[in-house]
Amino acid sequence: MNQMKSQILKIALVAAAVLVSATALAQQPAKPAQPAIPGKILLKSGAEVAGGIRWMPQARKYVVSQRRGEQTISQDIALADVARVVVNKPEKLDGAIAAVKAGRSSVAIPALEAIVRQYAMMEWDEAAARYLAKAKLDTDDTAAAMAICENIIKVKPSAAYVGDVAPIYWAALLKTDKKAKLNDLLVKAIANGNEEASAAALVMRGDILMEQKDAFNALKDGYLRAVLLYEKCH
Repeated sequence: MNQMKSQILKIALVAAAVLVSATALAQQPAKPAQPAIPGKILLKSGAEVAGGIRWMPQARKYVVSQRRGEQTISQDIALADVARVVVNKPEKLDGAIAAVKAGRSSVAIPALEAIVRQYAMMEWDEAAARYLAKAKLDTDDTAAAMAICENIIKVKPSAAYVGDVAPIYWAALLKTDKKAKLNDLLVKAIANGNEEASAAALVMRGDILMEQKDAFNALKDGYLRAVLLYEKCH
């Protein structure tokens, strides 16, 4: 009987602890909602909706809020219905990009992180993410650079082998010794990408061959082919 009472007491104590934890969690202040970004959404139907825009990642939709008199009206817009989201350029974006280009990447990171967070899926997020990935790579945070690039690639798979993000992603793959995956993307960029992507891929191929102490093929299959392609581009 005493043993049974002891077990009942233990169960009661555990239940009380769980209840206290749940109550404390429920009483924690909720995270403030992401501030809406003023702008407009151009729909594939040709219509447009203006107002304060929020991106809801779990639901894969935008919520646009409009003030009408004393009321705020919200409208949900599915990502599949959106042609383009138009918002003003973030004030700190140009300065942060200039800092990365000037070799002051650590200074630029806080502003770029804020822009990527606040402008998710809103026109300027990819430019900010590209330079944030570059800044992370410059400051030896290769894992973060890789994650940022892969987040972009999830939404736009071609970014892995075409465009401004691709060379940063390739550099992160090279730093983490993922050469098989890197080589596949370089082949894809050379074969299917545009001329600039192909030229960038050839330069990266040259860098890899130079690392392998194969200067002859680095020139023949990398750098010289890139020079010829760049001449063709211009």
